[in-house]
Amino acid sequence: MKTKSAITIALALLAGAAQADSLDRVAQTGTIKLGFREKAVPVSYKDAQGNPTGQTVETCKNFVSYLEKKLGKPLTTEWVMVTPKDRIEAIKAGKIDLECGATTNTEKRRLDVDFSIPTYISHMRVAKLPSTSFTLIGKQSQKIDAIVIDGTSAVDFISINNEGNKTVKPDYNKIVVKDMTEALDKLKASQNPAIVIYDDILLISAIKARADKDAFVVTNDHLSVDPYGIMSQKGSKLGKVLNDYITVEMATGVFTQNYNKWFTSDILDNKSVKINLSNKMSKALADVVRFPTNIVGN
Repeated sequence: MKTKSAITIALALLAGAAQADSLDRVAQTGTIKLGFREKAVPVSYKDAQGNPTGQTVETCKNFVSYLEKKLGKPLTTEWVMVTPKDRIEAIKAGKIDLECGATTNTEKRRLDVDFSIPTYISHMRVAKLPSTSFTLIGKQSQKIDAIVIDGTSAVDFISINNEGNKTVKPDYNKIVVKDMTEALDKLKASQNPAIVIYDDILLISAIKARADKDAFVVTNDHLSVDPYGIMSQKGSKLGKVLNDYITVEMATGVFTQNYNKWFTSDILDNKSVKINLSNKMSKALADVVRFPTNIVGN
């Protein structure tokens, strides 16, 4: 009986630890676990030396320094690479405390996690071959292959459209792939009319870094507006402190300086290819900087 009671108590303690607020856990352990992406240039990616880098990664690094001052102790940062498919579960399970990636704040995702004040406002756009006829409005004569990356909001977009939301035409034949490299390779080799649907900044940066970049065209029209936010556990105090920090960044000009570094200047991508996205801050994001809030539309 004693053995059984000891096991029961141990399991209860473990369950309590798993449910502990992420800020308390960071304070107790002295370690903060940050998720990042492998190839989400220029927001969150692994550089040619294997180090996490990018706009959101830099914000998270600055936040750790801010948090160290708040806690009055040094912190060890543990970087954990996540994918579009496993990033939300990584937050929910406590495998990471924050996801410093390129994740759109959506109504569906907010059921499981919290999001910070937006750090970028993306748009879902379409890449195609110059020979492919495609319009966002109006029926096509045939279905188009829509290549999407597993775990992204583009997957949900295709499913919703094909299940009856006909405000955007045409119907799509959904093809799910693991990453942007595979998506663009498949697009170029496709024997059928095909498109790639993805967040504009990630789509454009991936194309700019390719030797065959002139083989693709990115449409000006967009399918959706996608505010990126840093994810934290639902209801966590850590997420609230993060928003306090981002508000300070925006008020002091640090956020804008960081934005210009990654979106309007020369940078090196994950393979040390020099690119310049020439992407000035949008009016929508500039408004967020003036009046910071993590409340976004659905």
